Amino acid sequence: MKKITSNFLKEHMRVDSVSKRNGVFTVRKGFFYTHGGNAVKFKNRVVAELEKLNLNFEVVDFGENWAPFRGGAPLPQSSHWFVKFEVF
Repeated sequence: MKKITSNFLKEHMRVDSVSKRNGVFTVRKGFFYTHGGNAVKFKNRVVAELEKLNLNFEVVDFGENWAPFRGGAPLPQSSHWFVKFEVF
């Protein structure tokens, strides 16, 4: 079985960032306007993409971080949706 890395997930998923801490991956998708999107829709899309990769995973958290616009702010400090999951 191929080792799952942040780079592998970034290449195969439509997300803005992937990070891993203590065995938990976090994927984020930034937004300025939601255009009808929300945290649940993003989670469902991430789950579908992980299933296409035939991974055994468990979602441990998901949500939305809203922040006022600050030009040049890093993604974790800007408005974004996130999904946290473990891969087994």
